[in-house]
Amino acid sequence: KDSFPEIYTQSIPNDDLEESRPIPTTTLLLGLHPDECTEDILDAALEHNLSVAIIPCCLFSYLYPSRTIRRSSDSDDGKDEEVPVRDYNDFLQYLLDKDDTLQLATLPFEGKNKVIYRKVES
Repeated sequence: KDSFPEIYTQSIPNDDLEESRPIPTTTLLLGLHPDECTEDILDAALEHNLSVAIIPCCLFSYLYPSRTIRRSSDSDDGKDEEVPVRDYNDFLQYLLDKDDTLQLATLPFEGKNKVIYRKVES
């Protein structure tokens, strides 16, 4: 068969949240080494109140120069400062900062093994 299954080709209405889910019965979004769409997967899960598990890999800082995280300043005023996301740990923190329900765990294998996840009870 040369075409994708129907679930991948259905149109998505934008006027109703339940109907605008990527697939109306979706409950979980997964991303394993999703490259440039890492943040998009996470944002979609948060927007549609879905469970999510993502194993980020490359951060593509040159494509996303506006990504920043808050970091404690070394200055005497004690104010936090916005710093650019430039390494993997910064990227993990940037993603985790999107929502308080997100958690971080380490998976038992070599390489990029950090998973950002949340489970939404239905």
